Amino acid sequence: MRALLNTLSTVGARTGVGHYASELARRLLEQSAPGEIDVFPRGWALGAARAWARFRRNIVRQAGPDACPSSASGQPRWRRRLLGRVRDGGLALLERNFRATCRRGGYDLYHEPNFIPLESDLLTIATIPDLSVLLHPEWHPAERVADHERRFRIGLGRCTHFLTISESGREEVIRTLGLRRAQVSRTYMGVRPGLGPLPAEQVQATLK
Repeated sequence: MRALLNTLSTVGARTGVGHYASELARRLLEQSAPGEIDVFPRGWALGAARAWARFRRNIVRQAGPDACPSSASGQPRWRRRLLGRVRDGGLALLERNFRATCRRGGYDLYHEPNFIPLESDLLTIATIPDLSVLLHPEWHPAERVADHERRFRIGLGRCTHFLTISESGREEVIRTLGLRRAQVSRTYMGVRPGLGPLPAEQVQATLK
């Protein structure tokens, strides 16, 4: 089986999902045979995604220390509109490149670790780490909430199976989204290198 993993969430400043996707890709590539696991984006698409992340970071920095780091809410209306158009145009190009990658790669499975899968003809699974954007939108930037409102339900329809990172998360996903229990699997998260008990003297120094 050949599987394609979307690692777009690892580009730029990483949230929890970005770290999850990065470690998942690292371990899958280490444990699989050559050619079994591939990642997207690569080549010019990866370069474009990194350029957008740098551009966005600079825009947010210009907005000042009180601006939310994951949105452009501190920007003038014209600049927010421009950012939105650049983002939407870039996403359209990435999606086109993704579909071409799927056609050429001979993949059997596409795994989206960041909630909303891109459009694809491949058998698709998605990881849903939590449903806080739906259940507690006040915790998130308005931009992220609007993106979920526009794309999340459509993305659900593209998936044949879902992964959650805890048993309580699995139950919440089944209950809230009305999915069959057989459609959702709990896969606990692993422990990446560098995480573990610290020496007692270092703990005490930090606490002090």
